[in-house]
Amino acid sequence: MHWIDWLCVLVPLAVVLAVGLKAQRYVRSVADFLSAGRVAGRYVLSVSSGMAGMGLITLLAMGEMYYNSGFPIAFWWTVTVPFIFFISMTGYCTYRFRETRAMTMGQFFEIRYGKSFRLTAAVIQSCAGIINYAIFPAVGARFLVYYMNLPQTVWGMQTSMLVMAAFLSVAVIVAVMGGQVTVMVTDCVQGLFSYPMFLALLLFFLWRFSWGDQVMPALADRPAGMSLINPFDSISLRDFNIFYVLAGIFGMFLGHMTWAGSSGYNGAARTPHESKMGGLLGRWRESFNTFMYVLLAVFAFTFMHHLDFSDGAREVTAATEARVYAEVTQAETVPEAGSVDALAVKELTPKQRQTFSSLVTQMTIPMSMRHMLPVGLVGIFCALLVFLMVSTDTTYLHSWGTILVQDLVVPLLRRPLSTRTQINALRAAIVLVALIAFVFSNTFAQFDFILMFFQITGALWAGAGAVITLGLYWSRGTRQGAFASLIVGAVIALGGFLCQASWADTVYPWLEEAGWLPAVGLVCQAVTDHAFGLVVWELTSARFPINSTELLFLANLLSLSAYLAVSLVTCRKAFDMDRMLHRGKWALDGQETEGETEAPRGFFNKFRYHILGIDSAYTRGDRVITWAAWIWSFVYGFLLSFVAVVIWNLFSPWSIRAWGIYFFVTVLCMAILLGTVFTVWFTRCGILELRQLFRDLAARIPDRGDDGRVC
Repeated sequence: MHWIDWLCVLVPLAVVLAVGLKAQRYVRSVADFLSAGRVAGRYVLSVSSGMAGMGLITLLAMGEMYYNSGFPIAFWWTVTVPFIFFISMTGYCTYRFRETRAMTMGQFFEIRYGKSFRLTAAVIQSCAGIINYAIFPAVGARFLVYYMNLPQTVWGMQTSMLVMAAFLSVAVIVAVMGGQVTVMVTDCVQGLFSYPMFLALLLFFLWRFSWGDQVMPALADRPAGMSLINPFDSISLRDFNIFYVLAGIFGMFLGHMTWAGSSGYNGAARTPHESKMGGLLGRWRESFNTFMYVLLAVFAFTFMHHLDFSDGAREVTAATEARVYAEVTQAETVPEAGSVDALAVKELTPKQRQTFSSLVTQMTIPMSMRHMLPVGLVGIFCALLVFLMVSTDTTYLHSWGTILVQDLVVPLLRRPLSTRTQINALRAAIVLVALIAFVFSNTFAQFDFILMFFQITGALWAGAGAVITLGLYWSRGTRQGAFASLIVGAVIALGGFLCQASWADTVYPWLEEAGWLPAVGLVCQAVTDHAFGLVVWELTSARFPINSTELLFLANLLSLSAYLAVSLVTCRKAFDMDRMLHRGKWALDGQETEGETEAPRGFFNKFRYHILGIDSAYTRGDRVITWAAWIWSFVYGFLLSFVAVVIWNLFSPWSIRAWGIYFFVTVLCMAILLGTVFTVWFTRCGILELRQLFRDLAARIPDRGDDGRVC
């Protein structure tokens, strides 16, 4: 890279590390290490958790999805916008979880279901989470190696392995220095840098590509039923389709707090109200992220498929295939670009061919970005990649490390650990998780889309959806029901994962030899015939017929059924929810819980309270933000941008040109608008809240007994 590009990478990274070093001095208790002392404000929460949740692997995964599915999946996903904002506005699950004052999900499990369930859940959760996270370092390192065009090997070792080790080391240092304090502060600073960087990239692409003459023609060249522009002509898309959206809505409500990859943020808010507002602002900010995912994929697709860029596209394709072939075959050097032909690919094993195809699709985006960006923007995009990789690594290392100690070790001890010993144990667990991720990333061969891998590993923990959500809202849920839910979800997911991983080499040949293929084919056909075109189970030797989204949906549905059925049979006495939530006579310091104590009367007041979540804790500014978010999400995002468009197209279908104009306004223009607003708004408020965070941490009196145990 040019020296200007290196400057664009190193200067922001130095600022981030400097702020992290300053933050670590405020860690004086276990609560500080686990939950940043519970003094974080809404903007710090929304920016830092958003940055951690975005991640380099998420950028690549979403880019992979939109590269293969285009605008239709983005359009159908619009139906989820009001649900997403409703969850955030009402503080669904997060508000009540913050009221419990639990610092980890395991602590909540022990309060609600007992120590035995906490230990069992910790084992399943740790396995699912560490397996899920374990591909993050490899995927991120591969992205950087391809984008920066680094050599295949250095000193006889794979370059990607060295890059992975380097960034894992940085993440470990940040996470062990000050736990959630340094993780949250560094994530927040990286997030503040990312806004203007994304906006600069967006303006470049607007200048570089003609929407009507290049982008739309490139996307329009597709077979019937697989359109990348018209949502009503995309029924043949297999993985990212309408069922993917519907299953996502179901999982959104049932499993809102199941994933603990950023568990440190769940209990870090200053108050439950700040937690709710941070979630709302974070959701609004995520809409800008979604636009960026779509546009990066669309512009990369245009570069690779439009005739105006054919020379560059051929170079990118040849270079990508050569690098992936070298990686799959573990060669020490990359073959000459263009030398990897169909015959060479055919000689690979079935699993290698599957991995080759998957990685070529993934790496097309970074390779095309490297080819089309000019000096300066190459460095800016590289800085973004580094930020996204480090922020996710620090957050996940902290989350899974704390779960290992807090939910497996601490509950088994008869006596509490000293503050220093417990923090050192947490640091050791963080290092252990990093080592596991490093080893796993170097041995695991990815065989599916990244998002599909997320779905199947998430399904291992799918049973926790009913356990957490109903545990926070339903007093009749029992420990037996929780165990049943967890076991059912894990069994379904584990069976599906093993079938997917070994289908071509083991399962399909065994079914064929045993004569079971006709019966399996009949089942697949019956499901396909009765699924209204939403689910297509195709029996082939190359791929397990049930994809990861469908497995996750089955795990969610059956685990919920198990929780309800077993709880109703075994419940003898309702659980005391007020005690768990510190309400009524159990309120801390004699104070009532924030907000309304009774539901208001009148249609408008009920709408304000139940739909928008506005109660007496809201200031005038909070009300303005909430009403603006509702108008954005429901009135504009759902009614005007989705419902009205669907009705119009049912009676008068739009042309490709009309859809092009629609997406130009609702995606590109909205991305520029939101990027500009958030750059100014969140940067100013985020810096102010970071200063306040440091003041609050300095003034906080540590509680040595607040260490995650349930007394």
